[in-house]
Amino acid sequence: MSEKYISDWITKSYLEKLFFNPKSSLNKYQNIIDFKIEPACLEGSNFSSVLLRVTVKLCNNKSVSLIVKTIIREEVASDVLINQFNVHEKEIFVYAVILPEYAKIFNTNNPFTPFVYDIDHVNSAIIFEDLSKKGFVVADRVKCLDEQHCEKVLEKLAKLHAGSMILNYKNPDIFKNCSIGMVNRNVKLLHDYLNVCLKIARDEMKSWHNCQKFISKMQILEDSLVEKACCVFDFNTEKDTFTFLHGDLWTSNILFKYDDDKILNDAMLIDFQMSSFGSPVIDLIYFFFTSAKDHIIMDKLDKMLEFYHENLSKNLEEFQFSHIIPSLDKLKIEWTNKYFHAFISAFMFRPFMIYEGKADISTIMGTHDEALEFKKKLFSYKPTKNLLQKLLPIFEDNGIFKNV
Repeated sequence: MSEKYISDWITKSYLEKLFFNPKSSLNKYQNIIDFKIEPACLEGSNFSSVLLRVTVKLCNNKSVSLIVKTIIREEVASDVLINQFNVHEKEIFVYAVILPEYAKIFNTNNPFTPFVYDIDHVNSAIIFEDLSKKGFVVADRVKCLDEQHCEKVLEKLAKLHAGSMILNYKNPDIFKNCSIGMVNRNVKLLHDYLNVCLKIARDEMKSWHNCQKFISKMQILEDSLVEKACCVFDFNTEKDTFTFLHGDLWTSNILFKYDDDKILNDAMLIDFQMSSFGSPVIDLIYFFFTSAKDHIIMDKLDKMLEFYHENLSKNLEEFQFSHIIPSLDKLKIEWTNKYFHAFISAFMFRPFMIYEGKADISTIMGTHDEALEFKKKLFSYKPTKNLLQKLLPIFEDNGIFKNV
């Protein structure tokens, strides 16, 4: 196992304290005989954290599997994510404070996140149930998600958003620690990343079919790119529907479960490090333009938005939401107002998410020679190039290059 995956604080003594804590649901198990630690996710699926699977061997040939999520502290880019985005403290707050309030609304364990056994503030770690033991798996990020999988995600996302609308009226202060979105004005590393991606994409477009007219527009867009991207996350209390946003809803942050006939029957959302509050369309746009198959992005988004709205309304009605339920037309207006996020998601995030090759966070976010060469590969990768060529005219029709 790579050194960066080893957490020397996970010892038998540590696990015994966890298992024998009278307040823990793990205290029903017997004495610990041994344990094994191994990586819990494939390389390229997680960029700012270490995910470990800890298999604990008990008496009577029984075992319990845990997922331990903690911090990568080695790379500059990871350090920025940890300190400037405050990703781990934010996620701990979400699991310790916000999501337990959801459980009260739904009167059960959260139907969209894994169960949390313990939160370790000393080691900045969260200990989850291992959903793989219940049959949950991560979908192939390279192949992206079909219509059936997208709808299952939207069902869960609608519950997350609906619950937050109810909570916001009961206790609006609960979300105050989640004010910083994924794209914001304070993180220069991200600004550099966006600008570098735009420049490399523009250079690669010189060889793309029927895209020459967009090259000059992309070049001029550099002056306003970061500000336009940040404006998406500016919350307008008069125009925007308030929801708690997952913030980083893409294929690798979703687990799916299938029945014995391999029919999809459930999904769980994981990784709330980039969560914030804002219009629900921010989550929707990011999800579709990073994770949905091409034909859904090109032809099915209206249908998908309607499906989401039906589920959002159903959840709010079920829990007797006493305020105005946002109409589908209102969501469409917010979609239009936040549509620049589609450009950012498609050009700046989807390329590395669906790329077959592997890279660490430093290579993805960096501007050193190796990082620049990697980004050139992203925009020459055929699946990425094919989709972006089709999206450029659509982006133009939707005002992305307006005033450019």
